[in-house]
Amino acid sequence: PQLPPGPFAWPIVGNIFQLGRIPHFSVTNLARTYGELMMLSIGGHHVAVASSPVAAMQILRTHDRIFSGRWASTIFVKQEAKTTDGNVPRESHLPQMAYLDACIKETIRLRPPGPFLVPDLAVQACKGMNYSIPKDSILLVNFWAIGRDPTIWKDPLTYKPERFLETKLDFKGANCCQKYKFV
Repeated sequence: PQLPPGPFAWPIVGNIFQLGRIPHFSVTNLARTYGELMMLSIGGHHVAVASSPVAAMQILRTHDRIFSGRWASTIFVKQEAKTTDGNVPRESHLPQMAYLDACIKETIRLRPPGPFLVPDLAVQACKGMNYSIPKDSILLVNFWAIGRDPTIWKDPLTYKPERFLETKLDFKGANCCQKYKFV
């Protein structure tokens, strides 16, 4: 089975030294050479890196159950802000808050909480973008690069929440995450 392309990996340490001090910059630069789906080796583990929306969608939507081997965290957010009329916003108000929704999406796109999505572990071997991804490979999605991809976003470095008011893109997960808007 043909693995995704990637740089030469040293025995044991693999590609760890190529990641440098700012790994998401390094991985973005490596993706320009090796493509939107590449394979790294870090500490003896295969690490498939998706650096484009196409690669991330193809892997995560098609093989979401295969890459489900991770600890699932739950994030609880308590909103204490009050509106000017004294009413506390409720979850039921969210469908009417389209611009707030767009601002949150744009902030996450431009300044993600971390440059990579939470790593996933392949619980079985699979194929992605015509490459074989071995069982126990780690999948990293370079969310930082995807959010700045000029082939996807017009003026990718400009904060423009309106871009999410004008799009019909589906930002929800395939199976387990359908009800969560920002997953």
